[in-house]
Amino acid sequence: MAVEIPDKSYFKIGEVGRIIGVEAYNIRYWESQFRVVRPSKTRSGQRLYRRRDIELLLEIKHLLHDKGFTIAGAKKHLANMMNGDQGADQNDAAPLSGLAAEERRAYEDLLSTACAERDDLANQVANLKQELAELRRQHARQVNDLDTRISDLTDQLAQVRISQNSRIQVLQREREAADHKAAALQQELVRVKDQAEVATVHHRQQESRTRLLFEALRQELAEIARVTPPQAKR
Repeated sequence: MAVEIPDKSYFKIGEVGRIIGVEAYNIRYWESQFRVVRPSKTRSGQRLYRRRDIELLLEIKHLLHDKGFTIAGAKKHLANMMNGDQGADQNDAAPLSGLAAEERRAYEDLLSTACAERDDLANQVANLKQELAELRRQHARQVNDLDTRISDLTDQLAQVRISQNSRIQVLQREREAADHKAAALQQELVRVKDQAEVATVHHRQQESRTRLLFEALRQELAEIARVTPPQAKR
C-alpha cells in the first residue's frame, strides 16, 4: 500500500511518525543507526524532515518490519540501492525514484530559509550594536557625572577638613590656656593652704601662750589674795 506524503517541504517528527506509522522514538533510533537520514534542525533544536527523509524512513521500515532485515542488513541494502547496485530489488528501490529533483528543491528551500535567518540575524546584530553604542554613551555620561560629583565631594571634604583643622587648633589653644589657668589656680590653692596651715599653727601657739598667761595671772591673783590680810569692815 503506497503512502501518500503531503506536498510540503518540511515535516515535524510528529507528522513523520503519523505518515510512516511509527512512534517518534523509533524515528530517532533509526536516525542514530542510518546516517542517510539527516533532518535539519531549527535554532531551538526542533527536527525538520524533508520528503527524501520520509521516503528513506519508509524504506527502512519496509526492510525491517516487512522483509525482516536486521539493522546491519538494512544498512547494506540501502547502501547498495544508493550506489545503484544492479542486484537490488527494483520494487524496493522504487520509493527512491525522483529523489534528485526533490532533493534539489529541498536544498533550495533550506537555502532560502538559511538566507532569511541570516538576514534576520544580521538585523538583530545591527540592532544590538546600536543598543550597545547607546549603552556605551550612557555609561560614558554616567561616568562623567560621577567624576564631576566625586570632584565636588572631594573639594567639599577638603574644605571641611580645613575647617576642622582650624577649629581643632583653636580648641587646642583654648585647652592650653585652660591648662595654664588650672595650673595657676592649683599653685594658688597650694599657697593658700600653706598660709592657712601657718595661720593655724600660729593661732594654736598664740592660744597656748594666752592660756599659759591666763593661768599665771590666776595663780598670781590667788597668791596675792592669800597674802593680803582682809580689810576691816567699816
